[in-house]
Amino acid sequence: MPNRMKFNDQLTVGPQPSEDELISLPSEGFQSVINFRTDGEDEQPLSPTVEGEKIEGMGLNYLHVPVAMDAMDESKVDQFREQYESLPKPVFAHCKSGKRAGAMMMMHTASNAS
Repeated sequence: MPNRMKFNDQLTVGPQPSEDELISLPSEGFQSVINFRTDGEDEQPLSPTVEGEKIEGMGLNYLHVPVAMDAMDESKVDQFREQYESLPKPVFAHCKSGKRAGAMMMMHTASNAS
């Protein structure tokens, strides 16, 4: 999958994976997937619900945190941070382009550093 960014051994962020790329995640060692896309976005091969069913059907954990760039706030970040901590690692996090996923993960990482 092109345009992935590995933060560390526990986290990789990227753009929307194709269905085939989702299927390959367990063989790459990922244990959880986070989807930051809102339902009904353009160029969404699977709805967040269907993606979650596929991911969980492969034995991975799935977390859907719908984030619109114009609606990202402190409470959304705090809620996500609590949920992220309990996910088995490593995690693959995505949105359409990887920007929202990267922003959320950078906020999480920065909050842990302080």
